[in-house]
Amino acid sequence: MRSRTPATSRSPCRFLVFDWGGGTIDVTVLDYDDGLFEEQTSRGITALGGLEFDNALAKLIQQKIDLTADQLTKAERRRWRRSVELTKIALSSVPMDGAPFFDLPIGLAPSVSRREVRITAAEYTEAVTPLITRPLEPVQQALADLAISSDDIDSVLMIGGTSQIPQVRHALGELLGHDRIVDSGLCRPMTAVARGAAVYAASLDGELGDDKDFSLVTSYDLGTAVSAGERKGFRAIIRRNATLPAKGSANFYPDTPGASFVRVPVIEGEVGYSADSDRAFPLSNIEVDLPTREQDIRRNRIEIKFRYDESGILRFTATHAATGKQLVEREIDSFGPDGPHCRTASPMN
Repeated sequence: MRSRTPATSRSPCRFLVFDWGGGTIDVTVLDYDDGLFEEQTSRGITALGGLEFDNALAKLIQQKIDLTADQLTKAERRRWRRSVELTKIALSSVPMDGAPFFDLPIGLAPSVSRREVRITAAEYTEAVTPLITRPLEPVQQALADLAISSDDIDSVLMIGGTSQIPQVRHALGELLGHDRIVDSGLCRPMTAVARGAAVYAASLDGELGDDKDFSLVTSYDLGTAVSAGERKGFRAIIRRNATLPAKGSANFYPDTPGASFVRVPVIEGEVGYSADSDRAFPLSNIEVDLPTREQDIRRNRIEIKFRYDESGILRFTATHAATGKQLVEREIDSFGPDGPHCRTASPMN
């Protein structure tokens, strides 16, 4: 995002924003100079957040008391999940060097002989360490994108609830420098995203005056799956870091002769990784009916167009190349179901 706003300081500097909330990680590097913030690169992970920490802690507790989920009733499972979440919050609130014990009242299934279990901060840290190391990957990727090192980052802003877990802040401080982590009192982690969205919305509505200039860029490649042997290949239609509004198009054939339709997966992914890798996140599956069944797949070439705007809406259109007939027009503004038995298109050579 580019943002021109009045500023008291005019010294050029570079910020890294580490945004980790309930389900995604976004790492963005911004350059600041003379009142202008300009996004340089953005990386992230689409499916990693607080739920994974809950699961890791639940597994640790289950091992301690020899309890499995099938021993609990539906009501007990709800109480269990809530107790695990509260335990995670408590363990995430203690200082790294304090490591006090925290009592978790169980009192659930009659088969559980113990009514409480004690989890130390050290045990919790060991259980979640694999989750803490993964978010460092997009940080390192962002630095590699710009061919810079941690010494080139002036300040690190950590926002989102998961980013405030002490073990997470410590790990990022070890990588980038503890003195570069901005205190959460200066950058409020739970409201920063909402405040930024409100400012940007006001800018779009023209309420900030002429001296405000914002632009957004895409954080991921947007594209579709294509036939690629045993795995699904990924073909980008709008590339990462494209300034919004952004658009792109690509031509495809059905992957089988005589097909009456193709189902086009819309995917937020990354070039160089398959469409079914952990770098890909499905947004929707759109079924495109073909005008006629053709044994020669070249007669049913379709053009897929994406247009992604500042409001976060992705407009999808599919046009039959031979006749110019528009087959589908759709707006995608939220995540949709993957849909079983997806029939993908083949890329045009």
